[in-house]
Amino acid sequence: MKLFGKSRDAAAEQEPVSEASPERQPGERKGRPTPTRKQAEAERRRRLQLSPKERKKMAREAERRRRMEAYEARDRTPEKELARNVVDSRFNIAEFVLPVMLLSLAATIVLPQYTQPFAYAMYGFLLLAILDGVLCWRRYKRLLLERHPRTDLTGKGLRFYVAGRVMTLRMMRTPKPTVKRGEKI
Repeated sequence: MKLFGKSRDAAAEQEPVSEASPERQPGERKGRPTPTRKQAEAERRRRLQLSPKERKKMAREAERRRRMEAYEARDRTPEKELARNVVDSRFNIAEFVLPVMLLSLAATIVLPQYTQPFAYAMYGFLLLAILDGVLCWRRYKRLLLERHPRTDLTGKGLRFYVAGRVMTLRMMRTPKPTVKRGEKI
C-alpha cells in the first residue's frame, strides 16, 4: 500500500484500453457497426468478471499492440523505407560483428596463448565493419538526396537508424527485409 499516489493494484484494476475506440478524425467512420445494447452489456459484464490477473494480461496486450502500431507508424516514412531497402539490398560485414566478437572471446578462453592474434583479428574486423557502415551511409545519403531532394538529414536520427540496421543480423531485423540481397533499388 502506498501512502501517497496510486498503489500498483489500483493501477492494474483500471479498465484496459479497448481496441474498439482508436483515435479518429472528425467525420471519419469507425469502420465497424455500432454494438447492440445486448452486446454492449455482455461486454461490460465480461470485463467485470475478469480476475485481476486477466485484466493485467489484457492491459499488457493492449499496451504491446499500441506500442507496435507506434513503431510501425514511425517506420512508415519514405526516408526510413529507403534506408531499409538500401541496407537490406547489400551484403553487410557489420551484421556479423557480434557473432565474430563472441567467437573471438570464446577462442581466447579456450586457447589463451593466442589471445593477442585473436584481439588483432577482432579489431581488424571491427574496423572493416565501421568502414562498411560509412560506405552504406554514403550510398544511402546519395540515393536519398536524389529521390527526396528536400529532405533534411539533420535531426531525424537517420544515421543511427542506418547504423543499427547495418549491425543487426538480417534474420533479426524489424521490420522484416522486403528486398533481396543484390537487388537493384
